[in-house]
Amino acid sequence: MTAFINETLRLYPPVPTAGHRVTPPQGVSINNTYIPGGVTIVAPKYLIHRLESSYESADQFIPERWTTRPDMVKDNRGFAPFSQGKYGCIGKPFAMVEMRFVICMLLRKFEIGFEDNDVGKTLFTGLEDHFTFTPGNLHLRFRLRNLQ
Repeated sequence: MTAFINETLRLYPPVPTAGHRVTPPQGVSINNTYIPGGVTIVAPKYLIHRLESSYESADQFIPERWTTRPDMVKDNRGFAPFSQGKYGCIGKPFAMVEMRFVICMLLRKFEIGFEDNDVGKTLFTGLEDHFTFTPGNLHLRFRLRNLQ
């Protein structure tokens, strides 16, 4: 379950482009490029999480990269869907537990499928960045499982 969640957060981080920082007064060098002091910089997670230099088949959903295929993760230093350091999300442990619980509960209780001819495409084509991702429409059908 954690691999599924990690891969989802890698491809679609909740906060895709935020994380603005201001360089220190003396400036800073990043990857041999000098950036003067007082400049606002940003490292967009949506793009960093899709770097081929960090992930093999970076645009594909492959949860196994976090379990049985660790060779597919070339460099995970940029994997930070909850940010990191002093700006890291204090609610990350709670969010991870909550996601595991809700996903497991839904999958145990319901058979979930697409409604009519929907294949989920508009969920992704309708994504908008409003500080956090706002997904497009998704039409699902939930049927109670027979748990006898």
